[in-house]
Amino acid sequence: MTVTTSSPPSEGNAARSDAASSSFLFLSDILYRPVEDSLGDPIGRLDDLSIDVTEPFPRVRECVIRQPWPNELRLSCRWNDVGDFHREKIHLTVSPDQLVPASPEGINEVRLRRDVLDKQVVDVSGLKIVRVNDIHLLVTHFELRVMHVDVGFRGLVRRLGLESFIDGALTRLLPQAFYLRSDNLISWQLIETLSPSASHHHLQLSLSRAQLRQAHPADIADLIAELDPPRRLRLFRALDPDTRAKALAKLPVEVQARLLEMMSPHEAATVMGTMPPDEAADLLAGLPNVAREELLAHMSHEEASDVQGLLAYPPGTAGALMNTEFIVLSHHLTVGEALEELRASAPSAETIYYLYVVNEARTLVGVLSLRSLITESPATPIAQVMLKRPVSVQADDTLAECASLVAKYKLLALPVVRPDHTMLGVITVEDVLGEVVSQAWTRKFARR
Repeated sequence: MTVTTSSPPSEGNAARSDAASSSFLFLSDILYRPVEDSLGDPIGRLDDLSIDVTEPFPRVRECVIRQPWPNELRLSCRWNDVGDFHREKIHLTVSPDQLVPASPEGINEVRLRRDVLDKQVVDVSGLKIVRVNDIHLLVTHFELRVMHVDVGFRGLVRRLGLESFIDGALTRLLPQAFYLRSDNLISWQLIETLSPSASHHHLQLSLSRAQLRQAHPADIADLIAELDPPRRLRLFRALDPDTRAKALAKLPVEVQARLLEMMSPHEAATVMGTMPPDEAADLLAGLPNVAREELLAHMSHEEASDVQGLLAYPPGTAGALMNTEFIVLSHHLTVGEALEELRASAPSAETIYYLYVVNEARTLVGVLSLRSLITESPATPIAQVMLKRPVSVQADDTLAECASLVAKYKLLALPVVRPDHTMLGVITVEDVLGEVVSQAWTRKFARR
């Protein structure tokens, strides 16, 4: 694979100007090659390449050379001191006394073999974790730059030295094989390494807020769940508060618990406070009693009260499933007044599928769909357009009863009321389906 370039070769790098154009190679093509000095005497083997990560496509700055056993000292030279690396040996333009011991890592320095090769990275474009099997480099007359990482199976085959054999066999036997066209290269700009260390010689996870906001919370949750605990916490902390709460709610219970255990009680309580009360209650229900009480103690009084109220209901009941953030309207309002209240209340409500109408005693007397509200004249009293005697459940009704009503009346949400018909909360169709699916899977695996 070759691209043309119009940059003239420099006089000091004339030995690198064999080709009239720049080209690509893989790190595995030159890694561990013998290295010789300016007189042709052997020095060791190429152990690594050091890059400067401040550039979009990092430039190779230094070569790290491993000396023959038993000498464990590694030497380094500037990339500009490499005269030729296209042949079987890498030829330097300097003498051995001009080489220096490989220094501790610089502030912006990353080594390709040690810090990137075989490491997990995030493919930002697809927000998924992949493994780096090789590194794709652009060769010009002046420099060597990192362009892509190879995360495909072919990269692994190349590393094992089997590419020529396998490619040759497949070309003869299966010339249309997908493998022959399956280089899986990801641009360096679209990956982030997931080092658990915050030390300066590792690439840091720095997914932009814009990139994370574009991803669905369920996809972010899948990504978080795949990581080990230190990396998991780093990614979680990189999220904005709203995305953090939504992603946390999508995680498996055991991952939620481990993630919260790694935070201080104050940080964990702050995260819990941004979640809808029903989701926070579900999360706390899976924690040990001591951890649960500690988190509740660090939450605000109002938040803790809402969550404790939900925790009091037995699992699998309407009370345990409901959310206490919903919109109620007075039956005296007009459509125009109701729309004004909706604009003010909608940001704090989990759902605005339906608007619930109550009388002076806060008793549920009707329900409005958003569609019916926006299609009516502003002067129309909502009492004239609301659906009277809406379907509802009580807090101790079972999941099966809730699911039956949702399916029978094709509801998007179901109000939960006290015996006197004052409202307690709302169950969404997502809540019902999620719980039904969860129980079905639990029963399926229990039978195995």
